[in-house]
Amino acid sequence: MPTMTKTALSLHPANPHYFLFRGKPTVLITSGEHYAAVLNPDFDYRKYLDTLQAEGFNHTRLFVGVYRERPEEHWPRNPLGPVPDRFLCPFGRSGQPGSADGGNRFDLETWDERFFVRLRDFCQRADERGIVIEINLFCPHYAFHAEGALWKLSPFHAGNNVNGLGEIPAEEVYTRQHKALQKYQDAMVRKIVQEVGGHDNLYYEICNEPYCDKVSMPWQHHVAELILEEEKGKPLRHLVSWNVANEFALVSEVHPAISILNFHYPRPTPRCVTENFNLGRLIGCNETGFDGAAAEPYRIQAWQFMVAGGGLFNHLDASFCVGDEGGARDMGGANFGGGPVIRKQLRILKDFMESFDFVRMAPAPSALADAGGAAAAYLLAEPGKQYALYLRRGEPPPGPVGLNVPDGRYTVQWVDPCMGLRGTPETLTAVNGKLTLGPGEFGPDIAARILKAS
Repeated sequence: MPTMTKTALSLHPANPHYFLFRGKPTVLITSGEHYAAVLNPDFDYRKYLDTLQAEGFNHTRLFVGVYRERPEEHWPRNPLGPVPDRFLCPFGRSGQPGSADGGNRFDLETWDERFFVRLRDFCQRADERGIVIEINLFCPHYAFHAEGALWKLSPFHAGNNVNGLGEIPAEEVYTRQHKALQKYQDAMVRKIVQEVGGHDNLYYEICNEPYCDKVSMPWQHHVAELILEEEKGKPLRHLVSWNVANEFALVSEVHPAISILNFHYPRPTPRCVTENFNLGRLIGCNETGFDGAAAEPYRIQAWQFMVAGGGLFNHLDASFCVGDEGGARDMGGANFGGGPVIRKQLRILKDFMESFDFVRMAPAPSALADAGGAAAAYLLAEPGKQYALYLRRGEPPPGPVGLNVPDGRYTVQWVDPCMGLRGTPETLTAVNGKLTLGPGEFGPDIAARILKAS
């Protein structure tokens, strides 16, 4: 038998708004932990990955340790806030005490093999489970937050290393203004790519929320180019992601090294998808939050985003923590979502998307003749063959929905985004280019799978 050539996760050649992974058209949908599976050695990532696999998800996001948070920050047992003596990053510690976390200062000339053992094993375990990892290389330190407390924890801060970098403002860490610092940043990027570049189940994100500390575009483009340079001539070439904005930004130009445009908090509507769709890049949401602990706002964001034409959705699931890597805990009054309820609802969305030949589909707002009074409506279509419809309820309750479709018979299956399939499929007939759907009474939202009857 011929052997299959291993290829990395890529944009689908027939439709770059979706992925191609291990020979199959793919959307990435998940409800993942707060990015600390490797840097927090107390976090049992095997149990976490088992949970994602068992619940049908295929994605997770990972920070590498140049940014960390304080213990208990944002919510109890936040894994990105490891206790002081339980923190790993790519850089080794020196013999000199004095780091802000209570340990020895870092030596940016050395590597911490304990970190890379965990990183390699994490990538391998995710590989075996078909889970794609976003390796996020950098993150600003939110200089405006708590008098720069997070910058003071970074290995790059002058007080935390022995490498004589001098005092650097948090706003200048990712700007190419400081050549000695850039040398260590570049070395870290190259080292990570060398260590895990043999895996097909990952892509690299340049920097989380670069818009928060004046991270410069030339610096971001430099990192993207560095990844491509390091992978030149290697068997696998990996995608690079740019975290564009919170909620929305209109993108006018994309560096050729960048394949994925990721946004955070796509509310109240997924304009980041609808108004950037023409760029021919995959558009993702890789963080949610600040909308309470209930499932509803995050479920609505996810369904709207994906049916508007998104290719990736990562809900930040605050229920995962050290001691509960199965994500079962009640989030109480936290301002972040998480837990079994939202994960069940996102699994319904993933199953819904995978029930289509979605590579052949594109947003089709002109095919939606009448939303029946819905507060919001999104439609993906391969005209005349398959349609994915999502409605968010308005007031008064919605009436019949009208689609502009070729004449013929269509099978309609309604889907409750909270509970799954609703009722049995019905066959309806489009006449004079119109198909009328009756969703009936429903809760906050409803979806439909509409297929041309053979």
